Amino acid sequence: MRNNKTNNSNAADAVIILGGGIAKKGALLGNTKERLNFFLRIKKKFISIPIVLSGRCNGFMKEKPLVTEAEAMKAFLVRKGIDSEHIYLEKQSLDTISNAVFSRQIVDQHQDWKWIALITSDYHMERALWIFSRIFGSSYRFNSFPASSGGLIQEKRKDYELYLLDIAKKFLANVPTDSNELVKLLRKRHPFYSRSKEARMLLKEIGERKRKISA
Repeated sequence: MRNNKTNNSNAADAVIILGGGIAKKGALLGNTKERLNFFLRIKKKFISIPIVLSGRCNGFMKEKPLVTEAEAMKAFLVRKGIDSEHIYLEKQSLDTISNAVFSRQIVDQHQDWKWIALITSDYHMERALWIFSRIFGSSYRFNSFPASSGGLIQEKRKDYELYLLDIAKKFLANVPTDSNELVKLLRKRHPFYSRSKEARMLLKEIGERKRKISA
């Protein structure tokens, strides 16, 4: 759900920045840096409010990196002068759905975090915004802040993003409202967290579509 917060100098009560990739040795990939640098350019909108950095790594990585995306993102922002006391780390997610599930566990602990600024790449925003709105529910409102990735990347990713959004809508058709139940849903059916036959088949299908995009 996209809304504009009014009568407030800040754009939200909290910011969530989604990881966009990390190398095995812990170096942040271009998409992640774009999102962080975009946040730094507009940080005056978010003076002294909490920042949730979300991501472990891409679930398709065969070898997990030495540090999580969230940890590397924090180090990047601290080097740029962001106060570490304002940063919260979500270090378990492997994709956008789990970004939302595990970020919600953090947000739910803070009753005054109702307006959330969501930062991710422009090509990813439609899917991310739908997923976060669905998983967080009607008690929360989101302002979207898309980081520019360039028109060529947007066009290349367009069909893949629509494909993944369709999968997300099917996966979250009957989403539970309790955050602990959401985690159970991941463990039971999600291709990066479950070993069920359904999950393995979906993982294979997504992997094949992803390889076509990367080719």
